[in-house]
Amino acid sequence: MIEQTAGEKEFGRQVSGGSSSVRGNYKDLRKVGAAARAMLLKAASDSWKVPMEECYAENAKVYHKPTGKSVDYNELAEAAAKLDVPQQPQLKDPKDFKILGKSSPRLDIPLKTSGKAMFGMDVKIPGIVYASIERCPVFGSKLVSYDDSEAMKVAGVQKVVKATRVVGVYTYEGVAVVADNYWAAVQGRKALKINWDHQGYDKFNSKDYEEKLKELAKTDGFVVHNDGDFDKAFADASVKLEAFYETPVVSHSTMEPMNCTANWNGDVVEIWASSQGPTLVKTQVANAFNISEDNVKVHIFFNGGGFEEDFLKILQLKLHPYQNKLANL
Repeated sequence: MIEQTAGEKEFGRQVSGGSSSVRGNYKDLRKVGAAARAMLLKAASDSWKVPMEECYAENAKVYHKPTGKSVDYNELAEAAAKLDVPQQPQLKDPKDFKILGKSSPRLDIPLKTSGKAMFGMDVKIPGIVYASIERCPVFGSKLVSYDDSEAMKVAGVQKVVKATRVVGVYTYEGVAVVADNYWAAVQGRKALKINWDHQGYDKFNSKDYEEKLKELAKTDGFVVHNDGDFDKAFADASVKLEAFYETPVVSHSTMEPMNCTANWNGDVVEIWASSQGPTLVKTQVANAFNISEDNVKVHIFFNGGGFEEDFLKILQLKLHPYQNKLANL
């Protein structure tokens, strides 16, 4: 059984992104695995009262070489957890790898192919209300005004409020329709009449942007580090190859609609979300509502296509009139 962490302080910063887990933590992850293996071996040897050198681990069991007897990891876990964690465990020789570098089925495939996997949009809790948010398709635009008279006529719509999204140093405004169900929220959002100030950003086009980047490519860039003498090496090279690569402007979109479910109860906020960063969820929600991170509880679900390591850059939807209810954003 694998249990997803939820931003607990004792586990440190919990964020995944950029496919960097193995690339950035390969050695540390090997040490973690080796330490766990050593602790399981020690627990088994203590239980059997045999030298630890006579034991080996394989296929989620610890075996005793002379007798062939074995014990499952789960039967050793409690005793192993009480042992000191080896700081410099013996790493496995790469020639003995049985998992690393080998193709293996993902453990989440049965859940996802059977429909049993829980994604953020699957959360259903009694008393829930839904919010659908209209955002300007032109980045950098400002919300000038909105008319919610038609939206409020849609059966099930409870309220229309301004929603703020903070992305780093940028702040974007949208209009959220809160309703009894998702359908009503979406229909109410479609009925909104909104006035945006595009501030000239609607003149942006990919072609001009590409040309600007090509011109910038001819200028000196920012030097992160400088090793050796590239100009000399290139000038002295017997074979020279120059190439220009470019990719189009594309949408950085998820397959599952961005969403989260939040329960505001007094000064405690409980979040259910498809996120790659439970630590970020706790921090951003706490900062957005000026509460302690200890008062933010997080439940992490599968991502329906997670291509961005940040949470929703917290949708600061003022749901105080709906305290003790839930909003599926």
